[in-house]
Amino acid sequence: MSGEPDQPSIHIGGDVHGQNVLVGSTQTVHGDFTITVGGATDSEELLAQLRAQTEALAAALREVPADCQGDAEDVHAAAEDAVAEVAKDEVAPAQVRRRAATLRRAAERLASVTPSVLAFATQVAATIEKFA
Repeated sequence: MSGEPDQPSIHIGGDVHGQNVLVGSTQTVHGDFTITVGGATDSEELLAQLRAQTEALAAALREVPADCQGDAEDVHAAAEDAVAEVAKDEVAPAQVRRRAATLRRAAERLASVTPSVLAFATQVAATIEKFA
């Protein structure tokens, strides 16, 4: 591109985190743009969403049969660890992703017994990953 204003525009949309986008040798940004740090543009909104999701997960865990309480406790602990990870002043993206994966794996053990646990844990994990 020659840098002339009448040159075609390139629009990059969607999720390109973790990727490098190079166009020519010079990049100029015109108009509105958003730079997200830590994967979240509005952490207060994400935290509110996370609180609601963890409350729903806790309610689903109360429905787990007595003979599966050990697995339910593992899910609860994994959710607490994941939430604590994103509440830190310095969020480590790799650690956030690990905590979310641990939560999913723990919840998968209850999928056949209480499917809602896996559904809510998956939502919590997805929100947590937005902090990575």
